[in-house]
Amino acid sequence: MQVASVFELGLPLLMIKPLFATTLQPFALLLLLLRCPLCWISCLLLSLQPSIFAQAQWTPKDALFINCGSFENMTIHGRLFISDEGTYVSGGVAVSTSYNHGQRTNVISEEYLTVRIFTTSTSYHVPINAGMHWIRLYFYPFDSEIFNTHSLLFSVKVDEYLMLGNSDIIAEIDDDRGSDTSVVVKEYCVNATKNFVSITFTPSNPNDTFAFINVIEIVSMPEKAYHSDKPIFVSDHSNIKREWGMTTNYALQTMYRLNVGGPSIEPAGDSGQLRRWDTDNEFIRGPSFGKIAQDKIANINYSCQVPEYIAPPCVYSYARIANNSNSNLTWTFPVDVGYSYLIRLHLCELMFQKVQQRMFSVYLNNQTAYLGLDIMAFVPKDSAYYQDFVIRVPKGPSVLWVQVGRNPSSVATKFEDGILSGLEILKFNNCAKSLVTTSLAELHSLRFMSESYKRRKGVLRAMIGALVVGPVALGTMVAGICFCRRMMQKKAVKSSCLKSQHVRPIVGLVDNISSSRRRSPSTYSLGGSFPFQKVLDATNNFHGSLVIGTGGFGMVYRGLIDGGIEVAVKRANPSSEQGLTEFETEVELFSKLRHRHLVSLIGYCDEQQEMILLYEFMANGCLKNHLYGSDLPNLSWKQRLQICIDSAKGLHYLHTGAGLGIIHRDVKTSNILLDEKFVAKVSDFGLSKMRLTPDRTHVSTAVKGSFGYLDPEYYRTQQLTDKSDVYSFGVVLLEVVCARAPVNTCLPREQVNICDWALHWQKQGLLHHTMDPRLVGDCSLESLQVVGEIAGACLAEKAISRPSMSDVLWRLEFALHQHEAASKISSCAVIIHRAEQSATAGAASPDNITNQELDDQTGDFDDDSVSRLFSQMLNSEKR
Repeated sequence: MQVASVFELGLPLLMIKPLFATTLQPFALLLLLLRCPLCWISCLLLSLQPSIFAQAQWTPKDALFINCGSFENMTIHGRLFISDEGTYVSGGVAVSTSYNHGQRTNVISEEYLTVRIFTTSTSYHVPINAGMHWIRLYFYPFDSEIFNTHSLLFSVKVDEYLMLGNSDIIAEIDDDRGSDTSVVVKEYCVNATKNFVSITFTPSNPNDTFAFINVIEIVSMPEKAYHSDKPIFVSDHSNIKREWGMTTNYALQTMYRLNVGGPSIEPAGDSGQLRRWDTDNEFIRGPSFGKIAQDKIANINYSCQVPEYIAPPCVYSYARIANNSNSNLTWTFPVDVGYSYLIRLHLCELMFQKVQQRMFSVYLNNQTAYLGLDIMAFVPKDSAYYQDFVIRVPKGPSVLWVQVGRNPSSVATKFEDGILSGLEILKFNNCAKSLVTTSLAELHSLRFMSESYKRRKGVLRAMIGALVVGPVALGTMVAGICFCRRMMQKKAVKSSCLKSQHVRPIVGLVDNISSSRRRSPSTYSLGGSFPFQKVLDATNNFHGSLVIGTGGFGMVYRGLIDGGIEVAVKRANPSSEQGLTEFETEVELFSKLRHRHLVSLIGYCDEQQEMILLYEFMANGCLKNHLYGSDLPNLSWKQRLQICIDSAKGLHYLHTGAGLGIIHRDVKTSNILLDEKFVAKVSDFGLSKMRLTPDRTHVSTAVKGSFGYLDPEYYRTQQLTDKSDVYSFGVVLLEVVCARAPVNTCLPREQVNICDWALHWQKQGLLHHTMDPRLVGDCSLESLQVVGEIAGACLAEKAISRPSMSDVLWRLEFALHQHEAASKISSCAVIIHRAEQSATAGAASPDNITNQELDDQTGDFDDDSVSRLFSQMLNSEKR
């Protein structure tokens, strides 16, 4: 009995972790060992307890909270905040922001009421233990009578990594300015190779800008918390694959951390790492948000492979599950292009007990990341599990899609709906050890800052050049002569090519390119020549982060000219099939065309073997990206109709209002651009053709255009007409209705071609079967039917049977009127229904309540307007 009692005493002592070792006095331990040898076993187990308890808890070696700008230490919410005055930093100005905040001290926590401001580059040197650490920077938008808070342009480096650039924090501070509770937090994961870390704040321009910080938090983290042995690489990551075993060489920035389906989790509830978990409500998209599943936190189990520090139990006790096997759960996240991302999915099966009861798939940026994921194949029910993915977002829309959904394989499962409990997205630094994406504002400020450096550099070069004489000067002269001769030969070849291709000389503003070059850059006019150096400055030497698109002609960059005017810069690719002819065509046509619904040419550049076009910048990109392939906001049916009308107006002007008439020849949704007010404009005239005489109905030319939009009659006869654009516009109309590509070989055979599929249903009066699901409830069937009829007419096999763009334009405006009329009638029906409900409920007479509302809604429907509307409907065929 004595042995049993002692053994029963020993095991509970082991379960209280460090309490046994730290509070039990040595003489008591000796007495226990003398009474029972079995206690030696308990002590042996106690010696192994660090590895056992590491599965559940994490105790950081370093947990430093630096209260910047404070003159004394203070304890807030159970944490000791250390003053930085005379400890970690020497420099900067300590400012208290509470003096002009009034009642703000009752709203915001005390640690944010002091701030340290830097007018010159200043570093914090903080002693820590070597190893992986979380570094969190807290910025609180403050008021100051001394410092201009609109001059917050600065960068932040942690050791050799650039964490913040000049524009990263400014936009968020501006958004939060005036809020009493908003604090901007930047969180990074870095490996400290030494026993200290340096955090450097550098104002962009010491004379005009300054840097600031409120709180710095440094917390050590498990070495392999964000390192899995076998991550799934969704796209090419040769550099990361090669060094994956040394992940500590990378710095990571936390972009998003979500408790999917569950509540937000404050840092104090996160297993020693003090991470914050937000809800996913802001990021989930799509027709279905799924359903929420929940289990008791006490039921969640961890293992050696998935310890509790990976994510707290509250994350795994909630999950969002798709409630329709035909739709995926979709989340979208704004990200920076040109970087790789670690995406961690936290998973926990809360319903089933056996394998193959739930198998779903994971898709990242429309790429298949995992087919047939079965959680039960790895861990039991109610057990924590996670899967890491690495994906690169090289270019295109700055958005990351995460989807979980139905498994398309033939394996029969009981439940195919996707499930997700938590989601983390962290960004890897690039090869320049930077986590900053260069922005236009930053480029502009950097160019401004570098002017004095350039002048000093120019003086130094002049001094060195004056000292270098003799053979060097002679060699330079010889090289210059050879270069000039080579350039003259190339120009002769270019001239002969022009003659052999019978390319007509450019007219209008560009009758003589060489003479326009001689103009001063300050006197160029719209459509004139730009110096190549100015184009380089506008695009930061064609920096990759400024790429906004690509096409057959070449890359398109976003740029700044004349101190802040945004432009789109299209640079010809030397290896592209489109070249000099297309370049001259665009300049020639744009010198004649000015229309509200045609993209304006700002200028061009043909220096140094370059062919570059500068257009007005269209803030909302192309129509295609708003219909499918990105997470851009959904366009309503009215918006889509108006965009089609705008585009038709632009094409109608080309066909009839531009002198002899112009055939676009490449009408498609990617060539319809939208400005900041969603006004549509037609772009890209590189393939356009002009009719030589007014009475000429076609142009005989080689077939060119985009697959899926080509007029079949033009393809057979090589005779290009206005009706070729009409056919392509018919395809655009179907894209607007269906929100899918013209040709998609991944779909069933009968759906591959949008024209065959949509017109099949249109002929049966059932075009709504192909309609974009996002339009349900927003699109009137009457206007949809009219658009379907227009598309069917545009897609007639023979060109003579197709309507002109003027007829297409009129019928589209009629469809818009029908939609607006249906919307008003629907509003009236709702009000009448409400009135009837009020009367049935015994409320006051509804006449006084609803008459005014009915008048407001039906005021436009007088007898004359109704008559005119039905007259148009009856006479539409006669037109």
